[in-house]
Amino acid sequence: MAYKNISISLEVYGELARLKRGGESFSHEIMRLLEKEKPKLEDMAGILTDGEARTVEENVRKMRASASVRKW
Repeated sequence: MAYKNISISLEVYGELARLKRGGESFSHEIMRLLEKEKPKLEDMAGILTDGEARTVEENVRKMRASASVRKW
């Protein structure tokens, strides 16, 4: 496996060290943190209450109804 050195501030190093799990390398920790940035669709299930979901759905319908369609 190839390696690359990077420079980070002491503040960032401290935060990474604080978040690092036991036995985890910094490379593995960074990969874990980067994966958090890519939520999966199934991770989103259930984050809205039924009322919130209805409100979002209503707002999307209103926006779609009011949008103008371009005709080429």
